[in-house]
Amino acid sequence: MTSTTEGERMDGSMAGVTPEQAAAILDSVPEDWPLVAAGEAQVADGRHVVLLEVEEATPEIRAWLAQQPPGAVHLTAVVRGAAGGTA
Repeated sequence: MTSTTEGERMDGSMAGVTPEQAAAILDSVPEDWPLVAAGEAQVADGRHVVLLEVEEATPEIRAWLAQQPPGAVHLTAVVRGAAGGTA
């Protein structure tokens, strides 16, 4: 499952937020979430998108995602195999 708060803006430009906003969003991620990885990437015009990989997109995570600025977060739920690797 991959989800974003919004992919592209209506004017066709890429989504994203300022580097400061991205840092604040990352800081707001609770430590007890089932995170696989977290970081940020720079997109067009120097804007940043927060990248989150989680083991499961829980209702709590989905609610948090809905509160973020449009286009600020790219969320991926990672499916793990029986051996603990990604599938």
